Amino acid sequence: MNILLVTNRYPRDSDDPAAPFVPDFAEALTALGVRVIISTPQYGTPSGGEADHVHRFTFESTTDETPIGSWNLLAPRTWSRVHRFVSAGERAADDLVVRYSIDHILALWALPSGWFARCAARRHQVPYSVWCLGSDINCWARRPVFGQITRHILRKAEWVFADGFALARAARRLANRPCRFLPSCRRLSRSLTAEHGLNGDRPYFLYAGRLHRDKGIYDLVAAYRQAKLAAAGYDLVFIGEGPELERLRLVAGDTIVGANIKILGRIPTPLLAEYYRGARAAIIPSRSDSLPLVFAEAVQNGCPVVAYDTGDLGLFIRRFNVGQVIAPGDVAALARSMAQYAAGDTTSMPGSEAMLEVLSPARAARKFLATIGTPVRVPPAREKAPGREISAGTELR
Repeated sequence: MNILLVTNRYPRDSDDPAAPFVPDFAEALTALGVRVIISTPQYGTPSGGEADHVHRFTFESTTDETPIGSWNLLAPRTWSRVHRFVSAGERAADDLVVRYSIDHILALWALPSGWFARCAARRHQVPYSVWCLGSDINCWARRPVFGQITRHILRKAEWVFADGFALARAARRLANRPCRFLPSCRRLSRSLTAEHGLNGDRPYFLYAGRLHRDKGIYDLVAAYRQAKLAAAGYDLVFIGEGPELERLRLVAGDTIVGANIKILGRIPTPLLAEYYRGARAAIIPSRSDSLPLVFAEAVQNGCPVVAYDTGDLGLFIRRFNVGQVIAPGDVAALARSMAQYAAGDTTSMPGSEAMLEVLSPARAARKFLATIGTPVRVPPAREKAPGREISAGTELR
């Protein structure tokens, strides 16, 4: 079977944070005997050394690495870029479907990849599916015009998937059709360095991910101060990049514990795994995520998680007992939880192996292939209203 993955992003190497779970999913499909071809946009200067199955389409000659989701759509000149981007993406999908005799197209994100998949599927009579991954449903689908396009793409798809139960319910409400849970997860390779030596042998709490206000980074700084963890000998380490990087540095520097707040930016992936393994706990105070990649990354490296009860984080943490859940925005409760971990009161993660099996790329690949192997399509107009198809209890067994 030949499958085309049309994806908004694809990492250039193991340290690139652009959709880092996709290579593991593609590898898992390949291990099951599938030939996988990947179509993704080329942002910035080509790096060279790309694998034969990865095809990056170019739409302009520029060194700008800003992805389309971050373009300023209020600027008139942006729309000429959008037109070039969409035309190039459509041509790339068309060419690959014909060149590799594609049997099925899977779009990663409903927009813009779902549009490319839909156009190629219609022209060549090839079935396509959509894997909703967060921003397509939680952001773009809520905007005028883009919402109607997203709904159309989902309704015309053979199958619709989402990488979280809450996200699947949202996609189902949007398109009035079934949506299945399909987890996104990546395996972190470990370096050969020893755990000790990280952070100068000082114990620490860890935040890893995008530095954005919606991720709760300022709640975390406030909780760290409130728990007086610096006085207890604990540092707070931030790993990642984002629009709030410079402001976070200013906020951390203005606090009395600024010297104990370390902001490392992006680091090599094997070193990130070591930071997880050395942390007292990973903190995910996000107000917007469904099931972020950093959650499984922490657990697979033996690091308990303290997280706000958003998306599916609370469901997974409680079901598999891999950390603590805090009400979103409750800084005082977050501080108390961090203090408990600093005191060594909570350490065990009895359900971690079972959880990682549920989220594994191999399981996701098997489920995807089993689903598309016997497609039964019901036109959206005749589908039942959203019911109980998304069953977390069944999926998490």
